[in-house]
Amino acid sequence: MKKEAKKIKKTEGKPVENPIKKESQESFNFNLEWNKSTITMASILGIIVLLVVFGVIYSKNLSHSEFVYNGIDFEKSYFGKILLYTAKTVLNDSNGKPRIGVSIDFRNDPRKLENIPVNITKLYIIKDRPVYVLSDNSSVGCEDAGLAYINLGRFLANLGLNVKGAQDNPDLAKTNSTIPYVNCRKDFLNTVIVVTGANESSIEQTTANCYYVKFKSCDILKSTEKFELYVLENVIKSN
Repeated sequence: MKKEAKKIKKTEGKPVENPIKKESQESFNFNLEWNKSTITMASILGIIVLLVVFGVIYSKNLSHSEFVYNGIDFEKSYFGKILLYTAKTVLNDSNGKPRIGVSIDFRNDPRKLENIPVNITKLYIIKDRPVYVLSDNSSVGCEDAGLAYINLGRFLANLGLNVKGAQDNPDLAKTNSTIPYVNCRKDFLNTVIVVTGANESSIEQTTANCYYVKFKSCDILKSTEKFELYVLENVIKSN
């Protein structure tokens, strides 16, 4: 009896392994590892999807912000709340050598200015002489008049031209000698650009070196920018 009791005591002292618990633990560990790998894979796939979506959106925005019009590269951007269409090109200097790239800002989409007709037989600007920009009273009261004249003058200066203001009233020219009296009938040695109001917007060449930039209903900025586009296209072609 004593020997038997000892045997029983010995058996009771040994820890008994539960096969069900072991199987459950192994199953839990496997599921935990599987879940970790699944989460990792899902995260990677999610990042890839986001990158693809972002890439598509970026490429679409890029394609909408950059375009080519009549051989000129344009970039659409905002300066604060002002929408700009910037023409980027390289122009040659008077010696025919490429200058630093030139950027010219337009307020209007060049593609939407096609309805303004241009009647110019051959563009002729006398480079070594002043280019006079002449305005009359038709632009008084037009909201964009100041901007139109400033941008036109800046554009012509970017082409390396000597830009000067002028007026068509000889009496005013006598009292203000800093702004000369110029018109296309008497001035054949210089290029004259006349900005004036009309029934329809258009660009007209009256003599070889004289151009009328006509605007309707104070759409002066559209007409001056149409003239700038035409000049820029021809300058690039001649480079």
